[in-house]
Amino acid sequence: MLLGRHGSVLYPATKGVEDVMSTAGGYEKGYWAPLFRQVAKVVMQEGEFFGTVRVGGADYFLLVNHADPAWSTMLILSHDQALAGLYRVLRELIIYGVIALLLASLAVVWQCGRVVRPIREAGRALQRISEGDLDVRVRQYRCGDEIGHLLINLNHAAAQLKLYFTRELAHAVTQKQLETAREIQKDFLVSRIPISERLEIAPVFVPAYEVGADWYDVMRMDEIFYVVVADVCDKGIPSALYMSVFRSLLRYGLLAHHDFHGCESDPGQRLQQVVSRASDCMATNQGDSMMFATVFMAAVDPGKGVLHYLSAGHAMPIVAGPAGLRSLEPTGPALGLFADATFTVSRVDLEPGAVLVAYTDGVTDARSPEDVAWGREALVNFMAARMGGGQGASELRDELVATVRGHMADAAAFDDFTLMVLRRLA
Repeated sequence: MLLGRHGSVLYPATKGVEDVMSTAGGYEKGYWAPLFRQVAKVVMQEGEFFGTVRVGGADYFLLVNHADPAWSTMLILSHDQALAGLYRVLRELIIYGVIALLLASLAVVWQCGRVVRPIREAGRALQRISEGDLDVRVRQYRCGDEIGHLLINLNHAAAQLKLYFTRELAHAVTQKQLETAREIQKDFLVSRIPISERLEIAPVFVPAYEVGADWYDVMRMDEIFYVVVADVCDKGIPSALYMSVFRSLLRYGLLAHHDFHGCESDPGQRLQQVVSRASDCMATNQGDSMMFATVFMAAVDPGKGVLHYLSAGHAMPIVAGPAGLRSLEPTGPALGLFADATFTVSRVDLEPGAVLVAYTDGVTDARSPEDVAWGREALVNFMAARMGGGQGASELRDELVATVRGHMADAAAFDDFTLMVLRRLA
């Protein structure tokens, strides 16, 4: 609009406009009165004016510009009309934003589901593994990222656990069988040593593994004591099995011979026949296994002080007595090496107080932490230092075991450890 100097409307001069707003003064109390009161204030001023006028509860922008001292231009624009485009743009932005947010949310949900699904499956698989189902496998439908590696590692872990538990189960079964074998082998050993007023006998057996290939035996037949200290070649379960066979052949060979011949049989002859038959039996029936045993077997008559012995490839026992130290030399090959082997029997006298120490090579071969064997010389020196000391058989055995263990310190056992001490009393 064009306004006159006093605020009258100069343009547009239409009836409609004249009816609505012809002069400022004419509408001081009409609908547009607030507008024209504002116009009346500013038309008398120089410069421009821009502001907001509230008319009839609606907001209008008002711009007045003094173009000439005689007239001014006035622009009235509805606030809603002016911002309609902006509101439209904002509405469109909001709609587009909501759509974008929904699409982004859907994408996030889809991606999260894609990530969470294998993790959830992995969780279920772990639960099944914890319940003992080691055959579980997670589907490999993702590769190349961390989730894919997780699934691969999970399947690998399940397979390894199954393998581990299978091995542990087999090991547990084996351990149970070894424990049973150890108990059976303990039953093989004489639980109650025959006693005599003229002879002390003190044996000991310590296997290197769960079961051993050494053994000792003591039997009394009338007034004669039969003692055995033996060692099957090698160590472990195979040797222990052969040990049980050798032991049975020797023990029941002695018993059968006694039952058939009685006490009239010569002890030396009995030893020779029993050992020869046991050796022939093993040599001809063991196939290609080539297992053999070294055996020291003796018949002791404590009343007469006579010891008949047969040493089949065995470590040389030591006799310590008033006459000094002496070693009992081998009298034949090891048992089971070949058929028709020749075994001879020797005889020694045991004076009152004399001590016989029979042992397996696990005693002299006992290793120190520096891998040094204790040795036969140490055993000879041990016995020489105690000659005439008057120790009982059990006391001497315990002292000898303690000395060997002191040499071993914390080193692992090299071989089965078997020892038998005999002492003839006065």
